[in-house]
Amino acid sequence: NDRNSMFTELEFDQETYQLQTGTLRGILCYLTDEITYQNHLMGNQDGHADDGDQILLKTFFMSYKMFTDSKTLIALLITRFDEADISRKYETRDYQANYFNNWPTQLRYRKRLVLKFIRTWLESYWDYKSDYSCLPILMNFFNETCNQVLPLESKNLMTILSNIMLVCNTADKRNKITQLVPNTLRNTRLKKMMLRFSRDLTTIEADEIS
Repeated sequence: NDRNSMFTELEFDQETYQLQTGTLRGILCYLTDEITYQNHLMGNQDGHADDGDQILLKTFFMSYKMFTDSKTLIALLITRFDEADISRKYETRDYQANYFNNWPTQLRYRKRLVLKFIRTWLESYWDYKSDYSCLPILMNFFNETCNQVLPLESKNLMTILSNIMLVCNTADKRNKITQLVPNTLRNTRLKKMMLRFSRDLTTIEADEIS
């Protein structure tokens, strides 16, 4: 959970500062980064995150299986949630007093962003045919870890998991299953971006391994 280290694994457009590519853990850090999120809120009068990052989020969910798998993604998100409070060693460097009252509040905000990320995944991009085995892992995470810190969010996520399990047990898996909250990434240009992004990320991951 070293923010500075993970941000060095990202590449941004020099003019727009939009994220172009990066490592898996770097991208997850960026998409769940409380400082980046607050910067977007301050920079947008309507209070919404930057459109480019919304495209990135959708792009990520629709292409992540080209370079990783769901269990690896869940493991990285659990690490990002930081139950062990490893992030405390970076308090002096990373604490943003202009956004948060104290360091625990800042970390709590980050945890909410991690759960918001997971909720978007479950509601709009879940792979009903291949990821059923991931549900017990998430259920345990919500019950044993999240519930101690963010009980309301945990309860809501457990409800979503129950709905997914109900769909899995009743739907005809030979047909395409409709998402709980349908996503809207249908534009051809965005799909091309998705493919380019995933190819770039795969190359980076391969280079790291070698």
